[in-house]
Formats: sequence, C-alpha cells, structure tokens
Amino acid sequence: MLKTFFEDERDCHGAGMDNLPYFEGKKIASCGWEYMEKKRQYPVISLTLKFMHFRSLTGRILPPAA
Repeated sequence: MLKTFFEDERDCHGAGMDNLPYFEGKKIASCGWEYMEKKRQYPVISLTLKFMHFRSLTGRILPPAA
C-alpha cells in the first residue's frame, strides 16, 4: 500500500496511472490535502531478503538449499 501511495506508476504508453480509487474511504484520504499532495511524488525501491541464506545474523552467506 505504501508503494502504491508514493510511487508514480506509468502504463505502457508512459501515461500516469490514477491510483486514487485504492485510497477512497481510507483514513489517508480524509486527512487533508497536505497528505494527499505527497501521493505519487517519490520513487520506491523494493528489496527482499527472501532468497538470502545466513547461518546466523553475523555468519556468512550460504548457498541455497537444494
């Protein structure tokens, strides 16, 4: 939901996609314009550590289990 709020999403033709329907009826939409003007203003970087394998928090990276 944070990604959808902050990211300026574009369709395959480069036109901006309106994501306002996702937020209608939510508290963020009723908090005022000062919050809604932040919508679609920032790039979002998503990172996942799902495929990282550690022996411990300080240990070395292990190869994935077969």
